[in-house]
Amino acid sequence: MKKTIGIALALVAVLALAFVGYRYLSTHRGGVISSPDGVQEIVPMTDAAETAPDTTPAEQEVYPAPDFTVYTLTGEAARLSDFAGKPVVVNFWATWCPPCRQELPGFENAWQQYGDDVVFLMVECGGEAVDEVESFVAEGGYTFPVYVDSDGSGAAAYGINAIPVTALVDAEGNLFAYQVGAVEEDSLRGAIDMLLNS
Repeated sequence: MKKTIGIALALVAVLALAFVGYRYLSTHRGGVISSPDGVQEIVPMTDAAETAPDTTPAEQEVYPAPDFTVYTLTGEAARLSDFAGKPVVVNFWATWCPPCRQELPGFENAWQQYGDDVVFLMVECGGEAVDEVESFVAEGGYTFPVYVDSDGSGAAAYGINAIPVTALVDAEGNLFAYQVGAVEEDSLRGAIDMLLNS
C-alpha cells in the first residue's frame, strides 16, 4: 500500500513539474528559436500583431528558416523548401494537446481567409497514427492541409520541446515570426497581414 502511495505521489510530482515547465516555456520562449547557430531573436507573433499592418518590423537580422520534411496523410513527402516563393505558416501541434486544440479553429479561419496567398503547413507532431489524425481532423471539420512529422524532422529542425509552436516564413524562406504557445486568432491574422505586406 505504501509503495502504491509513493508511486502515485511521484507521478503527481512529475506531472506538476511538467506543467510548470510547459507554462514557463510557453510564456518565456515566445519569439526565440534555437538553431545550430545558437539562439536567434525573431519577431514574436504577439509583437507582429500589435504593429500596424502597413508597417514593417524594426530592422532585424535575417535568419533562414530551417528546412524539414513532413508527410501528407497519404504518405507523400513535403519539404518546407518545396514552397519557396510563397509565404508559409508552419504550426506544430498534436491531437492530445489542449492549447493546440484551442488554437486550431483560429488556424482554420485563417486558412479560409489567406489560403490562396499563404501556404499552411499544419504539422501534427504528437506521434499519433495517421488514421487517428485523420479522424481528429474530420471530427473537427478542419480543411487546412495536415501533415505528420513521422520521423521528427520538423521537431528536430525547430528544437521543439513544447507545443504548440508557430513559425511564419517569408517568401524568401526566412523566419518572420515565431511563437511557443497558443496563438490568438487576432494575433495570427495580424502577423499574416504583416508577412504579406513585408
